[in-house]
This record gives sequence, C-alpha cells and structure tokens, in this order.
Amino acid sequence: MCSDELEYIREVPGLIVSYDQTNQWLYADWYGEHTPESSAVACQLMLEVAQERRCAKILNDNSNITHSTARITDVGWQWMRDIYASGVYYFVWVSPTSAMDEQMRENALRSSGRPFVVTFPDLASACSWLLRQVVPKEQVGE
Repeated sequence: MCSDELEYIREVPGLIVSYDQTNQWLYADWYGEHTPESSAVACQLMLEVAQERRCAKILNDNSNITHSTARITDVGWQWMRDIYASGVYYFVWVSPTSAMDEQMRENALRSSGRPFVVTFPDLASACSWLLRQVVPKEQVGE
C-alpha cells in the first residue's frame, strides 16, 4: 500500500479491496493461494467495486499470493474490457514475491491497450509510477 488512508470496501477469500483516499485509486490486496475459481470470484468483486467507485486507477497487489493456478482466458479478456468500461484507465499489477507463472502476466500485457496494464516487481515502484500518471480528460467521469 502507498498510503495509510485506506478505506476498507469489501473482501472475498484471497482478496481485500480498499480505496486509497490520498491517491484516489482502488487498492486490490491479493493473498494466499488462488485457483481459477477463486480468482474468478475475486475478479468479479474487483469489477463490482470498480463499477461502483468509478476510479481511473487500480493498484492490483499480488505480492502476497503464495501460489496460483489461474490463467488468463477469454473470460479474463472480457473482464479487462469490462474494467475499462467501468472507468479504469491505469491498471498496475504488482507481481507475487513467489514466482507466478510468467505466461499469465505477459499475456495481460498483450491486451487491446485499455486499460493500460503495467507490471512491477514491487509495491514501491508500482506506487511511484502510478502517482505520476495523469488520467486523460476524456476518461474522467465517463
């Protein structure tokens, strides 16, 4: 997390979603083990919160994931389009500290371009980059 001012929103097993009031972005804190099923439930929660909050930025922190068998599928690509449609412009993905399958992260970078997905090896680098990003005026309040 980049700020001490997190507003807890909701959670499901393996994911806590908060709002970073200082930086005005959603903070998705993933933890533990994930299967395709648990990841789908967690992603659905993220989408619901993104639709409710209309935030232009998400800090997706996977640094506390211990193991994952999830893969990006056609459903995942649709989820990315839905996240963008909810108003998210920047989606920053912090890699797990344990080696997660590189195919999953690399495939995420080959998406259609929106939301803009960037991966980082650590939370500090991700926060620093996300703080410097300006949301285009046409994206604000869409």
